[in-house]
Amino acid sequence: MKEFFYEILTRPLFNLLIFLYSIVGDLGVAIIVFTLIVKLILYPLTKKQIKAQEEMKKIQPKLAKLKEKYKDDKEKLMLKQTELYKKEGVNPASGCLPLLVQMPIFIAIFWMLRPGPDNVFSINQEHLMVSKEALYNFPSLKNIEEVNKNFLNLIDLTKKSTLIALIAAGLQFLYSKIMSAKNKNQKKAKEKNQKKKGEPEIQDIMAQQMQNMTYIFPALTFIIGLSLPAGLPLYWASSTFFSIIQHKIDSKKKKSNPNKNEINKKGRQR
Repeated sequence: MKEFFYEILTRPLFNLLIFLYSIVGDLGVAIIVFTLIVKLILYPLTKKQIKAQEEMKKIQPKLAKLKEKYKDDKEKLMLKQTELYKKEGVNPASGCLPLLVQMPIFIAIFWMLRPGPDNVFSINQEHLMVSKEALYNFPSLKNIEEVNKNFLNLIDLTKKSTLIALIAAGLQFLYSKIMSAKNKNQKKAKEKNQKKKGEPEIQDIMAQQMQNMTYIFPALTFIIGLSLPAGLPLYWASSTFFSIIQHKIDSKKKKSNPNKNEINKKGRQR
């Protein structure tokens, strides 16, 4: 299983990282560009995840009513929830797919940045010695024997870094605040149009939970980032930064064409 994971993920990603390093000449910058490429590849999945999360939030009041109505009949509750998902065109599992895809990539980067005799890197003073066996037989790669492990000649990416962990946590906080503000705006818009019994209370609970996550996620990011090689929180920070940019771009697109989602939803229901 380990060999399979190595061949289908760790080795290809390692070769991509080394190729980028051969162009930019800095391992940290190569990781940032590497992250951008991964984000672009996963963009269709990420877009579906965001859409699924928004759709799930919209039907939370209806789900809460079903849970209350059928709290003593679990089988009937599951059946009614499935019917509701189908009626609303919501797939609750689709929101988890990008996370499931990201996790193996994160693990692969973790193993890449843990130098050792049996890994793709080994340490030689200030440099990482590249395993020739891990490299593909490409002309642009075969002459690379070592990689400078310092980001901007300042931060050793194979060791823990408080600064990188703090940057990752700060960007995670910013992203959480942006998403929290978005949810507040959606809540205000709904309150103007929806006055059904029970919905405001449910929305308040969801808003409070999101507010708590605004602080919990950054704290966890910082704590975990402190325990890992700096290259990993750098990857996480870069991923969060590009997520913020992606959110801004998507928001502008929605403002320029606000009725597109409603038209698509009506089309599916027909």
